[in-house]
Amino acid sequence: MRTVLGLVALLFASVLCAQSPAPPDPIPPPLRDWRGWVLKDLDYRACPLIATQGAESADDYLCAWPGRVTIDAGATGAAIAQTWRVEATSWVPLPGDAEYWPQEVTVNGQGAPVLMHDDQPALRLAPGTYQIKARIPWAQRPQQLRLAAVVGLVDLRVDGKAVTPLQRDGDELTLGRGETEEPEADEIGIKVFRKLTDAIPAQLSTHLEISVSGQAREETFAPVLPAGVVPTQLAGDLPARIDAEGRLHVQVQPGTWVLTLDARLTEPLTRLAAKLASEPWPEQEIWSFQANPGLRVTSVAGDTPIDPAQAGVPGDWRALPAFALGDGAALTIEERARGLSADDANRLTLVREAWLDFSGAGLNAKDQISGRMQRDWRLDLAPPFTLERAEADGEGLLVTKGAGEGRTGVELRNPNVNLSAGVRIAQAGGELPIAGWKHSFDQVQLSLHLPYSWRLIAAPGADRADGSWIWRWTLLDVFLVAVIGLAAARAFGWLGGAFAAGYLVLAYHEAASPLWALLAALALLLLARALPAGRLADVARWAARGACVLLVLVALPFIATQVRYVLYPQLENAADDFGIVDGFAGGAMQMEMQAAPAPAAPPPPPAPVAETNAQDSSSLESVVVAGSRVAKKIAGAPPEQAGYSGLYRHRAARQRYAQNTVIQAGRGEPGWRFGTTASLSWSGPVLAEQSVRLLLAPPWLVRALRLVMLALLVLTIVAVARRAFAGVAAPPTAPRGATALAVFGFATLLAAGGVRAQAGYPSDELLEQLRERIVEAPACAPGCANAARAIVRADAGAVRVALDINAGERVAVPLPGEDAALDLASVRVDGAVQEHVVRHDDVLWLALARGVHRVELEFRTGDTDHLALKFPLKPAFVDVSLDGWQATGVNENRLLGDTLSLARERRGDDAQASPRGAAQQFPPYVQVERRLVFDLEWRVESQATRIAPRTGGFSVAVPLLPGEQLLSSGVRQQDGKVLLSFGGDQAQLSWSSRLDPSASVALTAPALADRAEVWKVVQNPTWHAQFAGVPEVQSAESGAEWTHEFRPLPGETLTIALARPEAVAGRSIAIDGVTAASSAGLRALDTQLTFTLRSTQGGEHAIALPAGAEVLAVQKNGQPLNVRPREDRLSLPVTPGAQTFVVSLRQPQPIGIVARTPAFALGAPAANLRTSLSLPEDRWVLFVSGPAVGPAVLYWGELVVMIALAWGLARTRRTPLKLWHWLLLGFGFSTGSWFALGLVAAWLFAFDWRERGQVRDTGLFNLAQICLALVTLPMLLAVVHAVWHGLLGDPDMSVVGNGSSARYLQWFADQADGNLPQGVAVTLPLWLHRVAMLAWALWLANALVGWLRWAFAAWSAGGYWRSPPKVAKVSIDPLPAAPEYKPERRPDA
Repeated sequence: MRTVLGLVALLFASVLCAQSPAPPDPIPPPLRDWRGWVLKDLDYRACPLIATQGAESADDYLCAWPGRVTIDAGATGAAIAQTWRVEATSWVPLPGDAEYWPQEVTVNGQGAPVLMHDDQPALRLAPGTYQIKARIPWAQRPQQLRLAAVVGLVDLRVDGKAVTPLQRDGDELTLGRGETEEPEADEIGIKVFRKLTDAIPAQLSTHLEISVSGQAREETFAPVLPAGVVPTQLAGDLPARIDAEGRLHVQVQPGTWVLTLDARLTEPLTRLAAKLASEPWPEQEIWSFQANPGLRVTSVAGDTPIDPAQAGVPGDWRALPAFALGDGAALTIEERARGLSADDANRLTLVREAWLDFSGAGLNAKDQISGRMQRDWRLDLAPPFTLERAEADGEGLLVTKGAGEGRTGVELRNPNVNLSAGVRIAQAGGELPIAGWKHSFDQVQLSLHLPYSWRLIAAPGADRADGSWIWRWTLLDVFLVAVIGLAAARAFGWLGGAFAAGYLVLAYHEAASPLWALLAALALLLLARALPAGRLADVARWAARGACVLLVLVALPFIATQVRYVLYPQLENAADDFGIVDGFAGGAMQMEMQAAPAPAAPPPPPAPVAETNAQDSSSLESVVVAGSRVAKKIAGAPPEQAGYSGLYRHRAARQRYAQNTVIQAGRGEPGWRFGTTASLSWSGPVLAEQSVRLLLAPPWLVRALRLVMLALLVLTIVAVARRAFAGVAAPPTAPRGATALAVFGFATLLAAGGVRAQAGYPSDELLEQLRERIVEAPACAPGCANAARAIVRADAGAVRVALDINAGERVAVPLPGEDAALDLASVRVDGAVQEHVVRHDDVLWLALARGVHRVELEFRTGDTDHLALKFPLKPAFVDVSLDGWQATGVNENRLLGDTLSLARERRGDDAQASPRGAAQQFPPYVQVERRLVFDLEWRVESQATRIAPRTGGFSVAVPLLPGEQLLSSGVRQQDGKVLLSFGGDQAQLSWSSRLDPSASVALTAPALADRAEVWKVVQNPTWHAQFAGVPEVQSAESGAEWTHEFRPLPGETLTIALARPEAVAGRSIAIDGVTAASSAGLRALDTQLTFTLRSTQGGEHAIALPAGAEVLAVQKNGQPLNVRPREDRLSLPVTPGAQTFVVSLRQPQPIGIVARTPAFALGAPAANLRTSLSLPEDRWVLFVSGPAVGPAVLYWGELVVMIALAWGLARTRRTPLKLWHWLLLGFGFSTGSWFALGLVAAWLFAFDWRERGQVRDTGLFNLAQICLALVTLPMLLAVVHAVWHGLLGDPDMSVVGNGSSARYLQWFADQADGNLPQGVAVTLPLWLHRVAMLAWALWLANALVGWLRWAFAAWSAGGYWRSPPKVAKVSIDPLPAAPEYKPERRPDA
C-alpha cells in the first residue's frame, strides 16, 4: 500500500513540476465583471495568439480550429463528419460549393442554417465545440471537391477505399475519376505555348498541355526545342525525360496533364526560329515574348501576331505579345537601347531654409534633398555656396572637394535620397543660383528668414515669392492707391497729392495704418467743396471735420508704434502686415525662438576588418567579411540561406570611412524665427544654371523709410485739417492742447463645476485602463513559443516528428511540414490525440496552453523519393534517426537552415526507377555574380547560382579576376580558378576574396556557352568611380545602398576608374544652441549654462569659465558627471552624436550699478545663443545693452514725450501750474500710470474751463457743476494710487522685448565665434526710487491743497447752484357782463 501511495504521490509531484504555475489574475476583483464590457468587439483576444506575431490586431489570433474531417465519397454523394472548436464567434466553412451544396447539415445533432460566406457554404457559430455532419449529393462524382484550406486533418474514402496520399491544391481536394462503362480509344492532343524571355542568356519556357485518352503508354516527340537552345529543367505531372537526341519521352495516362520545359539560349538573342516536331505535335506553336526593359529596350516581330486570350495562352503570359509560329517561322528581336534610359534620370526635390545673418554678411542654409537617384552619384555646390556638413539617413557624410574650382560636395550611395546639408552662402543678396547645386531639381522651395528690420523687396527669377513687398501688391491695390492719390491731388494740389500717394505706397500694407479714414476725409472734403452753399454743404463740412478728427485719432497710435519700431526694431511683432516699410517679406514672426532639431551625427567608424580563416571542413564553406564581423556559411545550407539574401543582406554595415577621417560637423545651425519670413518656390524643373535676384532692404533703409512714411502722413493730415477747419475760429474758452480720456470696463467669468461620476460604477478612465491592461500584448510577444528539441524518425512509409515546445502564453504554434508529399495523419499533445489543427498562410498551426509540451506528429509519405520537412519554429536541437532515408540540412544536431531534406535510398533495380515528378539531370550551367566592393579594403564577393541541373550534384570551375586573392577557407583553387562542388539540394555557392587596389579594374565577359556573368559594384563614399565599356542596367536590389549592375554580352569589357576625392577641412564639433541663465543675488551670481553640442567624433571638449567661478554641478543628457575645472577651464567628455550639457556655477560677485552676464568661451562656433539675467526684487532697472535682439527700456522715450507735452501744457497758461509743476507732476506719474497723469491734467483743464467759462443756461450750468464735482473723486483716487504705488510698489520702466520684463532680461544672438555675448543692465537700489517718490509725494500733497483751493474757488465762482427763475403772477380783471338781449315784439304779435 505504501508503495502504491508513494507512486501516486510521485506521479502527482511530477505532474505539478511539469506544468508551469498559472500566473495570478492581476485584475482587481471589482473590475473582473467588466471584462466583457471593455472587450466589446475584442472577443478575439480570448483566442490563441499566433506565436510569431505581436498581438496588435485580430489577424494575430486564430479563433476557429477545425478538427479532423471524414469524407466518405460514393457514386451518389459524400457523407461528411467534422468537429470544430470555436473560441470567438466565427464563420466556419463547410466542404462543397454552390454546385455541390451540403444538405442535411446538423450541428451537435440539431439542424443549422448554412449560408454563403466568402463564396463557400459556412456556419456562423458562437464559442464552443461542435460536431458537424452533412451530406453532399451528386448524380456523378466530381473529380474534385472544394475543401477549405484551413482544414489540416483529412480522412478520405472513395468507394469504400481509403485514399492516401491526398492530393490537395489550395481549396480543392481530389476525389479521382468515376468509373466508365467502356474503355476509351488511344488518343492524344497537345497544345504548345512558349515564352521567350529577354535575358543574358535568354530563356525559353515551354508549356505543354497534353490531353490523353485510352491506355497508359509512352509517347515520343522530337524535336521539342529549336536549334541553339539547351534544356535546363523538365517538370510536370507525368514522368518524362529528354534523351541525347533531343527527343521527349513521356509516360502518359488518361487525363489532362501539363509539362513545363525550361531552356537557355547559347548565343545573344537576336532571332529564334521554331522547329516543330512530327504528329501529334500541332502545326502551330503559340510564342510569347517577355521584354526586359531594365536590360535593354527591344521590339519584337513575328509572322502572325495573335490575341493571347483567344489563343488560350497561360494566364500569367496573357499580358505579353503573342505570335503563332509554324515550322521555320521566327521571332526577330531588334535592340533599340540598352542600359539605363533617359527615363531613369534623377528625380530630386530641394527644400531650403535659409537664415540671414543679423549682420547681413551672408546666409546660413539648411538643405533637405529628397527623391530618387539613379546616376551621377555625386552632388556638388559651386561658389558662393559652400557645403559645410552633410548627412544621409542620419549618418554623417564626408564633404570633399569637387572637380571645379571651389566646389564642395558629397558622394551618395543610397538611391532613395534623404540628404540634409548645412550650407554657407557668402553672398546675402543680389544674383544667386537658385539651387547652387550642380544638379537639376524637379522642384525647389526656399524659406528665407530675415532678422528684424530686414525686408525682401522682390525676388526676380522666382515663380512665386510670398512675403516680398512686390508680391503683396495686386491690381486692386494699385487702383485704390491711385484713386486716393488723385483725390488728394484734387483737394490739395499736385504736391499734396504726391505726399499722400507717397505715404500710401509706403504704408498700404501696414497694419492699423490710417487708410480708410484718410479716404473718408478726402471724399467728404471734395463733396463739401462741390456742393453749393446751403445746409447740405454745411453738413458735409462738419462731416469732413469729424472725419479729420477720426483720422487724427487713428493716426496717433500708428505713429507711436512706428516710432517705437524705429528706435527698437526688436519690438516688431507678428501682427504687422507688410508694406515696404514694415514688411517687404511676408510670413509671421514668432517672438520666441523655436530651436531647430540638431542634425544627427554619424556613428563612429567601425573596427578594422578582421580576417579570420575558418577551420577546414569536408564541405564548402564561405567566409563573409563585413566590417569587423566574420560570418561562416556551410555549403549544405538550404538555398534560401546560401543564396543572395544569406550572403549580401548582412553586408549593409560597411566601413564608410577610415578611423582617422574627420567628418565635418559644420557650424552651429540657426533655428530662430524672429523677424519675417519669405517663401520662394519654383514649380517646374530648375536647372543648375538658373538664378534668382534677392533685393533686400537693410535696416538703415527700413528705418529711414519708416520716418519718411510718418513725415508724409503728418503732412497729409495737416493738409486735411487746414482744409477741413478753414474759416473756423477757435472759441475763446477752448484750450489749444488736446487730451484723450479713456474709460475702463471689467467683466467677471464664472467657472462651471464638473460632473461627478455616478457612485457604484467605475469611471471611464478606470475602464479605459482596464481595457488597455487586458488587451496589452504579452511580454513575450512576438516570441511566445520556441522549440527546444525535435526528434525525427523516418521509415519506409511514415515520418514521425516529436517536438518539445515551450509556450510562454496560450499560443498557436506552427507545425513542420510544407511539402505536398507529406500527409499529416495524426497529432498528439502530451500523449493525447489532438484533432483541431488549422492551416493558416500555408502552415499548419496547433493551439497550446502555457507550459512545456510534447507534440508528436505522424506523416504518411507514400512512394515519394524526396521530402522537405520545414520547421517554421526552428528547434535548438535535432535528433534524426532514419531507416531507408538520407538527410541533408543538419549538422551536429543543428539545422543549418529551417528545412530538413530527406531522400529515399534506392537499391538494385529500384535505383533505375523514375518516380513521378523526378527531375532529369541536364548539363551543368551556372550564373556567376561578382560583387566588387570598393571599401577601405577592396573585396570581391562572388556567388554561383545553379541554372542546370536543378537537382543533383555537379562541379564547375570559375576563373578568378586579375589581382583577386581567395579568402574563403574550404574552397579549392587551381590554376587561377575556383573549383565549386554543388550538393544535391544546393542552389548557390559563394566565396569571398580580396582585390588588390589599382587605378582601374577591368572585367571581360566569357562566352554564354560556358557560363553567364553578372557584375555588381558597390563603393563607399570614400571612392568616386567612373564606368566605361558596358552600359549599366537597372538594379533589382532595393537596399539602402545603390548597386551598379552590369549584364555584359560575350566579349564585352567593363573598365572601372576609381579616385579618392580630397576632404574639405572642417571641425568635428558644432554647437547648435546655448542658453546661459543667470540669477543675480546680493553677494553672488548663479548661472546655469545649457548648450547642445553635435560631434562626429568622441573625445573631450573644453570651455573657458569666468574667473573664480565655482562649478556646482555638471550634467550630460540628464546624467550627472563628476568633472571639475582646471585653471578656469572645464573639460567635458564628448561622444559621437548630439548631446546636451548643463553646467551650474556660482561667482562671488555682488551686484552693483552695472550688472553683466558671465563671459564664456565655448571653444567652437555656436548658433542660437540665448542669455538671460534675473535681478533681485530690490533693483531698479535704468538702462540695458547687449545683443540686438533683447530688452528695451521704453521709459526714456516716454519721458521725452512727457517733457514735450509738459512744455506745451505750460505754454497754454490755462492752469495755475508752471512748467516745473508739470515736469514734477509728470516725473512722479511716469513710473506709475500715464492714465492717472492724464486724468489729473483733464481735471485741471476742466476747472480752468469752469473758471473762465460762462454758462448762461441754468440746466447746463447745474449739470457742469455736478460733473466737475464727480470728476474730482477719481482724480483724488488717481493721486492716492500714484502715491501708494510710488512708495510701496515697483517703478514701471516699460521693459519689453524678447520676453523680457522688469526683473528678467533676455538677449538673443544668431551666432558667435565661440565667445558668448554678454548682456549688461544698469540698475539702482529700489530704495532710491522710493526716497525720491517720498519727496515727490510730500510736494504733491502740498501742491494739491493749493490746487483744490483754486478748484473750489473756480467751481464756486458765480454760485454753486442756480435755481430756475420764478414766474411773476399776473392778475386779469374780468370782462364786464354783456347786456341781456331782449327781442322786440312786432305790433301784430
